[in-house]
Amino acid sequence: MSNRTRNLLHRNKLESFKQWAISQGYKEDMKIGGYQVLRLRPPDGSGIVVFYIRLTGDHVTSFDDGTSLIRRWLRERTDVEPTAAGETKCPST
Repeated sequence: MSNRTRNLLHRNKLESFKQWAISQGYKEDMKIGGYQVLRLRPPDGSGIVVFYIRLTGDHVTSFDDGTSLIRRWLRERTDVEPTAAGETKCPST
């Protein structure tokens, strides 16, 4: 069974995520259908990572490898700022 994840990547962060993935060697592929918002081909060419958006909601849906890639991006992000409590938050866009 596939591991589906929602609520990790907000649609307004999609472009930032895409640019980071391209800098990691991923190549953007042509989207198929109205629900796909991003298709990436890994550097080793071992398949396709697809990201979807629902008609309602503000977050991207990903499966398996896409979820791992989003989590890696979240760990490596540099556009976060610390809060007074020492936590990190994204700057408002």
